[in-house]
Amino acid sequence: MDSLNHKSLALTRGSLDNRIIPAFDYIQAVLGSEEKTLAFIKYFGSILTHDLRISVGPNIEILKQIGVPDSNILKYFQYQPRVFSRNSIRFKETVERVTEMGFNPQRLQFLVAVFALRAMTKSTWDKKVEVYRKWGLSEEEICLAFKRHPWCMMVSEDKINGAMDFFVNKIGCESSFVARRPALISLSLKKRLNPRGYVYQVLLEKGLIKKQTNIPLFVSSSENRFIDKFINPHKEKIPGLLESYEQKLMDSRR
Repeated sequence: MDSLNHKSLALTRGSLDNRIIPAFDYIQAVLGSEEKTLAFIKYFGSILTHDLRISVGPNIEILKQIGVPDSNILKYFQYQPRVFSRNSIRFKETVERVTEMGFNPQRLQFLVAVFALRAMTKSTWDKKVEVYRKWGLSEEEICLAFKRHPWCMMVSEDKINGAMDFFVNKIGCESSFVARRPALISLSLKKRLNPRGYVYQVLLEKGLIKKQTNIPLFVSSSENRFIDKFINPHKEKIPGLLESYEQKLMDSRR
């Protein structure tokens, strides 16, 4: 038993000296302070088991060489460290692909696009492209949407279909309208689009708004602004509109 405990202790010390302490030191060098490092480890403790000088260091260097600002690397490393812990050859291929798509390395969207492409296989990408194409979008429009808002390719196929159905069939927008505003795809269908779609249909039927009146503002504005701009001005003409809207919101949380 003593021999087994001795071996376990030696293994623990070895891991501490050879992996955990060097990883901690590397993270602290990147983040710049012990306080930030401890907060980081609180959420991504498992990363301490990696040799970051080998798995992360070369990838950060690849980004620096093409002009990605240190501030963007730091910001993204704090929230998505695992995107940097990849095979350097494949990571470089992804970075080159994002560059070829026309992303500006100086902007944070560049790293968002790298993360998006690293997070899915080619077959998953192709399936989502096919979903968008079924809604009438061209390859060019899909690529443009990805450039404007890379997260539009990170959502599920069901979410893409649900959002496109909402804007195209329920609101009456052209699919190209959504492609030019791909951030709309990321909005929650259940908690945001459907409740506000209800208000939109009521106001439209009463002739209080015109069809497709500033749809991005209608669905993207904050809760208070939405109520102030689209519900409160019509409270006298449509009694109970606010209450009905709030009930829709409550139903969406169940």
